[in-house]
Amino acid sequence: MDLSKARSLSPSELKILKCLAEGVSNKVIALQHCLAEATVKIHVKNILRKLSAQNRTQAAIWARENGVRHA
Repeated sequence: MDLSKARSLSPSELKILKCLAEGVSNKVIALQHCLAEATVKIHVKNILRKLSAQNRTQAAIWARENGVRHA
């Protein structure tokens, strides 16, 4: 696992990244975690920036390649 990038993620961002790795939509993530969809979008934007990913698919691939799994 790329620990420097993984450590830069907040617990909330890591939780959302696990959902992205499972292919869950922002709307469903918001419902599952009692968040506003806008909050999920902000977390996704921060995840993309921290992982240097261009889109949520790249972030999901990074998560799977680096052992981030839905718990």
